[in-house]
Amino acid sequence: MKVTAFIRKMAKKNDLETKATIYFRLRDGKKDLKAASELSINPNHWSPEKQGYKDRTGR
Repeated sequence: MKVTAFIRKMAKKNDLETKATIYFRLRDGKKDLKAASELSINPNHWSPEKQGYKDRTGR
């Protein structure tokens, strides 16, 4: 079984107010299920590679 997390919404670079729902996809053989969670995140803070919050960059 494989589980991945993703969002469907994009936001402009400096937009800190937009929120996107975090979805989960579960795959097991031929079964494929996608479900919305109650979690939300600003798309600018989402990392598709990590499937979670981005690391901080620059200081």
